[in-house]
Amino acid sequence: DSCEPCPENGRCVDGELRCVEGFKKRGRVCVEDGLLTHTANKISELLQHRICDEHAHALCGQGGKILFQQHDISSMADELLSKDAARLSDDGIKVVKERVLQSAHGFLETTSTYDKVQAFKCPELAAELHRPLSCQARQWVSSNIVFVMTFCVLVCF
Repeated sequence: DSCEPCPENGRCVDGELRCVEGFKKRGRVCVEDGLLTHTANKISELLQHRICDEHAHALCGQGGKILFQQHDISSMADELLSKDAARLSDDGIKVVKERVLQSAHGFLETTSTYDKVQAFKCPELAAELHRPLSCQARQWVSSNIVFVMTFCVLVCF
């Protein structure tokens, strides 16, 4: 009769409130201590960079991948989390992964594949910014070939 429900991110252990990793007890609630947000932001940034790099490689004709399904993003997040030095518990990893996936949904564009599966991709402008300088130069020369040839002929004479 005297039991209270545990607050979000709290667990009852031997009748006592314990907060999951990344949260600290403040009275009868569990508030975040910042580790999870920091880790999620770092993983999200790395994930976005990796996805946009893949898209940039595809734009340069180097065989990169443009569309990523939810399980691709989840697998990349797992891989990046396994390399992270924060050494989170299973509960902490779950919270971070949820935040990373939310961030991916916010940053990445959503589209459907030919078989009506939801896929995500880096926005075109962001992918353009990830192209290597050599690719940008090659694409500029090929799109301005008349100008380049005219300049070469004028310089040669």
